[in-house]
Amino acid sequence: MKSLRISLCIVSNHGGTLLEETIASAAPYIEELIILDRSRSPWTFSLSNQYNAKLVLLPQDRSERDVQIEAIRQASCDWMLLLQEGDRLAVTEEWDSFMDDVEAYRTAFIRYRGKLVLTEPDASLVAQSLPVLFHLSSNRMIEDYYVRQLDRMENVDFVSTTECPITIHRTRTLTQLQAQLEHLTEGSAGERSYWQGQIEYYEGNYEEAIASLQIALMELPITSIYSSHAKLRLAQCCLMLQLMEPCLHTIDEALQMDPDYADLHYVRALAYIYEEQYEEAADSLLQAAAAMSMRSYYLSDASLDPHQCYRLAASCYSKLQHMEKMMELMEIVLTEPI
Repeated sequence: MKSLRISLCIVSNHGGTLLEETIASAAPYIEELIILDRSRSPWTFSLSNQYNAKLVLLPQDRSERDVQIEAIRQASCDWMLLLQEGDRLAVTEEWDSFMDDVEAYRTAFIRYRGKLVLTEPDASLVAQSLPVLFHLSSNRMIEDYYVRQLDRMENVDFVSTTECPITIHRTRTLTQLQAQLEHLTEGSAGERSYWQGQIEYYEGNYEEAIASLQIALMELPITSIYSSHAKLRLAQCCLMLQLMEPCLHTIDEALQMDPDYADLHYVRALAYIYEEQYEEAADSLLQAAAAMSMRSYYLSDASLDPHQCYRLAASCYSKLQHMEKMMELMEIVLTEPI
């Protein structure tokens, strides 16, 4: 008997070939399986029958928000886990105690955020926080109340978002990014330019990526979740084209808005190393390492971790003949666990 009844809702966009892996990874934790299908694939239909799932057919152009609302409406358990086709779910040892604690929430609309680890088209890794576990009410009469709250996430009196011990591993291909751009019918011009810039970046078209990202930054609000990452991508493109001055300028601007963004510090360090400014590079690397422990999520295009920053900073100190500082960092690398 599960201590918590969870409906697993899986969004199928590309035909269902990875559905089975997603279902298997989440099976120990769920009571109900719902497949939200935008692919119309026979394979998805077959798997839904095999696993006794509820299959809900959706138009391909249905927005992510609409899919989320449909999942809330279809789920019959008190809690809903929302995953994409191909996601692999992993939970930490704190899962059981977390599940015991969440039983106390019976009135508020709560979204619990897990860690999403994306493998990008260039084999880099990006990790970020993502709401995946939703508290629903067994009283379906107030379903519309929950749906309305999806538009009011800034109102903390009605909505709460907290972290939960879930990690989701997801692989994203260039084809999927292109399909996402084609289906972005409700997005703003800034969002479309952002995703176009992403695609150009992964294809190695750095000048074209810069042009798209600059348009995105002009169109996107400063507070948009895409703005900081667009600046990071812009800085990375400049770095690849060896345009160090605009690279550093872009990073400085971005850090004013998001000073704890580890990858911005890391890319700045790489630019300083190229310019042979090793003291500044070491400082930036230590700031990157510190920033990783200061936020609940991070983005990392190089599978970045503090030890990687310490090792590279130690190399910079070696260049400067600062042997004492170099040995201090290497001692941390050798003695502290990753």
